[in-house]
Amino acid sequence: DRYEETRARVLELLNNRSREAASLREAFANELVAQGESRAASVMARPTYRAILRDCSVGASGWSRRRLERLVKLSNDAALRADTVALRAAERAPTELCRTDSPQEHVVEGHGLIPVMDARRLPRDRLLVALGDAGLRVLNRDGRKIRHFDIPAQSLVLSDVGNRALALMPRTDFTVISRIDLDAATARIWHETALLHFAETYDGSLWFAEIGDRLLAIDALSGRFEALWSTPVPGGIGAMVRDEDSLCLSTNMEGDAEFWRYALPGPVLRERRSFPRGFDALLGYSLRPTTSERGHLQGTVCGWRLKEAQTGDRGARFVFQEKQEKERSPETVLDAATTGVRTPVLTADWTILPLEQGSDVLVVVQDVAARQTRATIRLEDTTHVSAHVDSEVLVLGEGCGRITSLDLRTGHVLHRFQT
Repeated sequence: DRYEETRARVLELLNNRSREAASLREAFANELVAQGESRAASVMARPTYRAILRDCSVGASGWSRRRLERLVKLSNDAALRADTVALRAAERAPTELCRTDSPQEHVVEGHGLIPVMDARRLPRDRLLVALGDAGLRVLNRDGRKIRHFDIPAQSLVLSDVGNRALALMPRTDFTVISRIDLDAATARIWHETALLHFAETYDGSLWFAEIGDRLLAIDALSGRFEALWSTPVPGGIGAMVRDEDSLCLSTNMEGDAEFWRYALPGPVLRERRSFPRGFDALLGYSLRPTTSERGHLQGTVCGWRLKEAQTGDRGARFVFQEKQEKERSPETVLDAATTGVRTPVLTADWTILPLEQGSDVLVVVQDVAARQTRATIRLEDTTHVSAHVDSEVLVLGEGCGRITSLDLRTGHVLHRFQT
């Protein structure tokens, strides 16, 4: 409705070639696609596509081919569709971190005053930080407080665009769920329920969670806490992961566990098969998101276990392996001696492995395609550690009051400060 008024400002943003503005261009592109078809949206889709593609070519954006194709479809431009054939080669150029011959090494030390229970990256390199009963904060790139919300928060669920979030605070028999609108700078307690598993991201509208023995698609915009869709899950959910295109989960049915994959925004069940044999007996397992542009299988189950070290070595070796149906990858054995393993963070292109080493945690960043370690982050003398990958940035929050983030495209440390 305000096309003529905003057109010049939008073009100024899209023509800005600075890396600092890349997150703003991504946010605008997400909103443009979400608006649906209109004459104004079609006109703006063309320069938006070229701007995002330019950012992808220099590693400033992590947009997938499928998301770019949505912009092409929205533009309704036959010439642009023809151009995509020639332009795609630059879309997923190797990132600077993937080119490194030897792993980058980072050490994080010191202590903050307030324990960080969870941290997520927002557009413009800001951070949303959960501090337990101390509340919720929005921090800028330098760690200065921009805003404080007086609501309890231990875990965060972030929208794909980064303008909304849910804050979860478990109590003895229930979980307190709050809604945060970052654009309007409001936060309110929404509901209390016995929450089991939940997706750590949502599209801003539908949020998937397990309550009781059912998987629910909860309307996160409704004033009431209500589900628009639900289905029973025999035995409950073992693991669940969501990206923009799919929701994957495993069931816990003893002796008959299964892997399910739903296409989004449906949800439409696209795949239901037996869980890979042998993985349920490991120390733990998780699921890799389905969106992949580098050749490996979709819906891969990733398992890990500890293997006894050689005589004379201290601790054990960490073994990581992936499997889908009958296809199994070779074991990945890390050299670092380990006393424990925390749940890995899996994306289509990266495997983030937090390994316990006495009082420290060693975070290993592995390139999935090359099966090589590209970076390590040693968190000294730490307790609770949260880890997420938001827009190709790894964000680590620690119970000792530290926050660290690493850009997985460039290898640069974006944030390193204490609360």
